[in-house]
Amino acid sequence: MSGDDRTTTPKNPTVRASRRYTIELSIGMSAYVVILIATRFWLASLAQPWLTIAALAPALPLLYAFFAVIRLLHDTDEFARKLIVESAAVAGGITAVLAATYGFAEGPHLLPHPSAWATWTTFMALWLIASFVIRVRYR
Repeated sequence: MSGDDRTTTPKNPTVRASRRYTIELSIGMSAYVVILIATRFWLASLAQPWLTIAALAPALPLLYAFFAVIRLLHDTDEFARKLIVESAAVAGGITAVLAATYGFAEGPHLLPHPSAWATWTTFMALWLIASFVIRVRYR
């Protein structure tokens, strides 16, 4: 031993969980981007059943990223869990209000019909923003 008690693995379970989450989320989202771009180039040249498989393939890394979030929730302390759940709840609530409001204007054909991507992107962006705002509020 060199007399230095520090190790490369942090002793705090929340820090360990956050590091693992960052790695897993980075892997999942990187794979998602690569698979999404690759499959979009191939879609025009594919026939069934490969067309369906290629179209749905980007969902696999998203599922991996989802389970990274679940693992983070299970492996963190109560305060970190509270921050994650509260920011997701705020983002979900705001997304629901925005989607309903947009739907009211969409009904009489005032606005175009967006894809499901609009709702997903809105939720994810609001979750990111809410997590920053909530963390600042608790400091």
